[in-house]
This record gives sequence, structure tokens and C-alpha cells, in this order.
Amino acid sequence: MILALVQNITLLLAFGLIYGFLVRVRTKGHVVRDKVIAGFVFGGITLGGMLLPYQYSPGVIFDGRSIVLAMAGLFGGWMPASIASALAALYRLYLGGTGALTGVGVIFTSAALGVLFHMRIRGRVHALRTATLCSLGFIVHVAMLIWMFAMPWPLPLEILERIWAPVIVIFPLGTLFMGLLLGDQERRLFAEGKLRESEEKFRKAIQNTPVWVVISTLDEGRVLEVNDAFLKMTGFAKEEVLGRTARELNIWNKCEDREEFASRLRQEGFVRDMDAQLCTKTGTPIAASINAELFELAGEKVIISLVQDMTEHNRLEEQLRQAQKMEAIGRLAGGVAHDFNNLLTTIIGNAQLALMETAKGTPVYVQIQEIIKAGEKAAALTRQLLTFSRREVVQPRALDLGEIVRDEERMLRRIVREDIQFQALLESDLWKVKIDPGQINQVIMNLVVNASDAMPGGGKLTIEVTNVMLDSAYFNAHGLRNGSGPYVMLAVTDTGTGMDEETLSRMFEPFFTTKEKGEGTGLGLSTVYGIMKQNRGYVWAYSEPGKGTTMKCYFPAMVEEEKRPPEKTLPQGRLAGSETILIAEDNDALRRTASKALRSYGYKVLKSKNGDETLRISREFKGPIHLLLTDVIMPGMSGKDLAGNIQAERSEIKVLYMSGYTDNTITTHGVLEPGTNFIQKPFTPESLAGKVREVLDK
Repeated sequence: MILALVQNITLLLAFGLIYGFLVRVRTKGHVVRDKVIAGFVFGGITLGGMLLPYQYSPGVIFDGRSIVLAMAGLFGGWMPASIASALAALYRLYLGGTGALTGVGVIFTSAALGVLFHMRIRGRVHALRTATLCSLGFIVHVAMLIWMFAMPWPLPLEILERIWAPVIVIFPLGTLFMGLLLGDQERRLFAEGKLRESEEKFRKAIQNTPVWVVISTLDEGRVLEVNDAFLKMTGFAKEEVLGRTARELNIWNKCEDREEFASRLRQEGFVRDMDAQLCTKTGTPIAASINAELFELAGEKVIISLVQDMTEHNRLEEQLRQAQKMEAIGRLAGGVAHDFNNLLTTIIGNAQLALMETAKGTPVYVQIQEIIKAGEKAAALTRQLLTFSRREVVQPRALDLGEIVRDEERMLRRIVREDIQFQALLESDLWKVKIDPGQINQVIMNLVVNASDAMPGGGKLTIEVTNVMLDSAYFNAHGLRNGSGPYVMLAVTDTGTGMDEETLSRMFEPFFTTKEKGEGTGLGLSTVYGIMKQNRGYVWAYSEPGKGTTMKCYFPAMVEEEKRPPEKTLPQGRLAGSETILIAEDNDALRRTASKALRSYGYKVLKSKNGDETLRISREFKGPIHLLLTDVIMPGMSGKDLAGNIQAERSEIKVLYMSGYTDNTITTHGVLEPGTNFIQKPFTPESLAGKVREVLDK
């Protein structure tokens, strides 16, 4: 008897290994399906055990089904227990005999007790204790013995007398062993799930962090994993990066940075806040701060690197240093100017008194006149210093910039040489601005003189005044806080020598000049800068070497809130399209911005950086190209020439020009024909999409 029971329970334990396979193929999001499958598996194990029972007497059998059904309730809950007990009960009724009803009662009682214990431990089967299993095994099989009394009398007494001891010992032990087996499988599954969950959280943290994350081998620097921030900033696709080395990708801009990085890792095992120059896919340099750690992965030393793009941070730092320097120089200039004005007052006053007492025509009279002239020039210079330092006493009032330019036009024509063509383009119904008249005269005079000096061989000079609405995107593009609203723009454009990036970065510095020694004080643009800041305005320059310069001054308009013109916005649907657009722009950042903006509105985009590359793309592209978006001025081939070449091959293509110069300047100077499709830089994604849609719909 005992041997038969042990063999039966051993068979059930072997069948229990099937459950190990079941728990490993659970599918996330299909809990009900998994529980149904578990119910049939537990039911199958129960039926397997019932095929080889210990038969006490005809119709009275013992087969360990109570163990399996208790486990079904404990590990699976009510649904698997219900399915398994139903299958077992049907089969027991099919077998029939004296103990059939008792057997069915034992089946449902065992399953129910398992479910109660499942609820007691709140389904945490991976944390099962041995004491819990022992308690369940003992209670289930005491209940089994109690069910014996449901059979005809005196059979229960005979059965209990012979079988109570094996049932109370062997069956609870079987319950314990099967519980330990299944519990071990659940614990392993739980640990694996936690590991996968942890890995998923780690992967999401890496992918969502704004800094670059690069995992690579130490020996070769071969990339094993990168996050989206790396791909977005560098321009690589993931398949282009994985498996390749940093040398092959040309990520390092300087070899010495790469060597220092590898050396510090090998010596110290980590790198902290290392400044380095890295490169994008197109070769654009990026200032970076690198933190890295060395660790082992599958027996191989690998590096996890966290790289922060410091380009914008460094630019803002430089702006701050420049502003602090300008402020310090301004305070110094203001103090010197005040003291110097006192000296000049004495010098000029005494010279004028001496002149009154000196006979005209004498050499001394002429010399005193020269002293007075020199003093007056020095006084004008101190006024510039005071304006730059924003300490000059001003009396602002509401002015029409158009009227001031018209009043000054005759004098300005005298300042401009005869070999320079002068033109003033003034919009009607200009908004008023609040500024000191003397200050606006200084701004106009300094800008016109600078523009004239930039054209030693002659050229064209244009003054333009117009109303504009600036939005937040315009200010963000210049690294400033939002100052959106109505402005009056004063633009002075020349066709002179232009400025390179280094000159542009320093043009507002006091005493900085590109003129020959003795020909300029270097305070002209500094004065303009000081006046604009003092009046809460902005001054920006657009220039290219050999192509001329446009200086734009934006004065806050005195527009009542209720009279402010609403910003022109178009519904998203009216801006979107699916046409193909070819972009020709030599500035990498602007080319990327325009491409991203148009793609966001559904357009297909082809992009190039010069005329020759644009022609090649146009010839190689087999499909239709609906619009050419080109910069007016590019190295090698101008936008106008490029458009002519492409239109000769693609007669149906439309053209939209873009430039940092004003549209009036572009057309009146003969660069483009009047009425040409044109958009002025900088532009917002919405304004670009709107202009593109407008041109395409013509």
C-alpha cells in the first residue's frame, strides 16, 4: 500500500515538471489564456495520476489527486483550480464505485483549500514558505479523511483504521515536495521577470536621457549600443553605428582627445568631466563634456560613456562674458566721459574767451580756433562714450522713423559719396516709437557712415523702414528670451566688402574697428548697440564676405494692446503638403532646420549645400521636384544662376528664394526681379511652410 502511494506521488511530481515549461511560456497581456492553459495542465496531471491509483477496494481508490488540485488552487487561483477539479470530478464519476461521491467531494475541497491559501498569500507564490506548504498539505488531507465518513457504514472505520497514518504522512509530504518544486520554478520565473523589468527600465532610461549614451569595447572602441540622443545629434542611423569603431565613424575631432580618453580609462577606470571636440556625421564640430566608466560585460571590458553637448552652453557662456565685458567697459567709459567732459568744458570755455580777446586773422586766432574745433570733436566722442555706457541724459518722445529718415535724407546724401547709389524705402502708416531724437540720428548716421566706408569702390546703399511682428521663434534663434510683439525695423544695407564670422562676433565691441589706423574710433556700432539696449530694442547683422551687409535695428512699437494686429496663423491642414522640395543652403544649421520644418508638414525633402551638388541631385532624382528653396547668395553659384540651370532641365519646377537681406534690398539692387517669390531669414517653421504652400498653390 505505502509503496503504491509513493509511486503514485512520484509520478505526480514528474508530471509537475510540465508546469515548469508552462510558466516559462506565459505571454504578457494574456493572463486569462495562461490561466485556462494552466487549468488544463493541472487537470491533465491529475488525470495522469488517476490512471495508476492505489485501489483499497472496488470503488475506493487513492491516487494523489488532492495534492495536484491543492497546488492548482495555490499556484493558479480559482480559474485553474476550477478547470482542473471539473476534469478530475468528471473522470471520477466516470469510474464510479462506492467512493465516487466521496472522491468528488475530496476533489473540490482540495481545490477550494488551495484557492483559500492562494488568497491568504495574495498570489505571491514566489515567496511561499515551507510552513505554508506543510499546513496546506495537512489540512487538505485531514479534510480527505473526514470525507471518508460520507461512504456507507462501517466502511469508513475500516478505511481509516488501515490508511489514516499513510494519508497523514505520505500525502502531506507529497504536497510539500510538489509545492517546493513548483515554488522554485515560480521563484526563478519571478527573478527573471524582475531582471527583464530592470533591463527594460535601464534601456528606457538610456533611450530617454537627453545626453548621449554610448556603450563600446575598450580595446577597439567598437560600438555596442547607443541611444536616440546620440543618433539625433550626430545624424547617424543606428545600423551605421553598431559594430563600428569610433575611428571608423570619425567621431573624435582631435586625435589627442581620443588618446587622452583611452589613457585615463586604462589608468583610472573612469573619466570625469573631460572636455573634448567631437564630430557629427557631416563633420560639424561639437563641444562635449564626457563622463565614462569601465566595467566587465560577458568577460570583456566595455565602456559606458555619457556625453553632454556643451555647444549651446559654451555659446551662452561666451555671450555672458561678452555682456559682462561690455558692461564693465561701459561703466569705465561712462566714468571717463563724465570727468573728461569737465575738462573739455574748461578747455573750450577758456579757448572761446581767449578767442574773443584776440584779433582776427592773427596766427594765434587761428590756433585758438583749432583748439576749439578739437575740443568739440572730443566732446562728440565723449557723447558717444556716454551713449555706449547708457548714461547720457535723454528725452524720449513718440517719433515716426519714416519722417526722421525723410528729414535726414538730404544730409545723408551729402555724406554718401557720388559713386554710391542711395535709396530710401519707407513704408506708409508706420507705428510710432519712443526714443530720443538725437539718439535715432546717431543710429542712422553711424550705420550709414559704416555702410559707406564698406564700399570703397562704390555700390548701393539702401535704408528701409517697415512695421514687423516678431514672434518667440525669432528671439529663440538669437538665444534671447521671448520679446515677441510689434516692432519698427530700420535696416541699412550695403553691397560692400561684408564681414566674416569672426568680425561679426566682435563688431559691437568698443574700440574694435576694421578701418585703417587713425580712420575710425571703433565706437560707431558700440554706440548703436548702447542706444538700442537703452531703448529696449535689438540690433542684428546679416553679412557675407564680398556680398555686403544688412544691419537691422528693431525698435519696440507704441501700439495699443487692443490695436495690435493679430499674428497671422494658418490652420495646420492649409500648411501641409506631400510635394517634393529641393533645398539649397550652404549654412548647415539652417539647412537642417528648414528640412526638419518642411518634413514635419508632410513634404518630401532633398537637401544640398551648394549649387553643384543641387544640380547633381536634381539630375539623379527620377521623380518630380515641385519646388526649389534656395539661398540667394551661396559660394560658387548664386541662387539665381542655380534656379536658371534647374529650370532649364525641369521647366515645371517653382522657385522660392531666401536671404538674410530684406526683400526690398534683394529686388531693388537687381539681385532678383521684382515680384520674385522670396522669404526673409530668419523664419519660423510655420512661416516657411506657409510661404512654400503659397508658392506651390500659385
